[in-house]
Amino acid sequence: MKSLWLIRHAKSSWSLNDLNDSLRPLNERGYRDAMNVSARLKSSGVLPDLMVTSFAVRAYTTAVIFAKQFNYPTQQIQIVDRLYESSTADYLKTISELPDQTATVFLFGHNPIISDTVAVLSGAEGIELPTTGIAKIAFKRDTWRLCSDHSGKLEVFDYPKNGTQAER
Repeated sequence: MKSLWLIRHAKSSWSLNDLNDSLRPLNERGYRDAMNVSARLKSSGVLPDLMVTSFAVRAYTTAVIFAKQFNYPTQQIQIVDRLYESSTADYLKTISELPDQTATVFLFGHNPIISDTVAVLSGAEGIELPTTGIAKIAFKRDTWRLCSDHSGKLEVFDYPKNGTQAER
């Protein structure tokens, strides 16, 4: 059984207009939401075997906040370049290449692709991950390369303003 947690980066700052998009930091709300959602997720008993993120500052910083909450070594967060300014195919390729010895993976990325990936993997329509939104897709598979279109089930959809996990 494989569990993939797709996590959209927390709210970022637009205060520096001339800053390259990939360098935008989190704003105050982003830090607060990432702390709250990661604490809520940790209280549910989930433990990641691996964390993977886009290189964009806002995604990486969100991953670091989650890592600290879970006592996951930040130096073990895997940065995957193709998760930034990408396609659903790039996300699916990244997922298919995950090490099979990992059962629970947190993947941090960007909209609209991360929401589209939830739909492709689970068949769930109308899921739009807000900033710091999380979606758990469960697969009855032993290998990540078999986790593909409509092979998973959306089991959790949560977000900062939800307050509690919304199971589907």
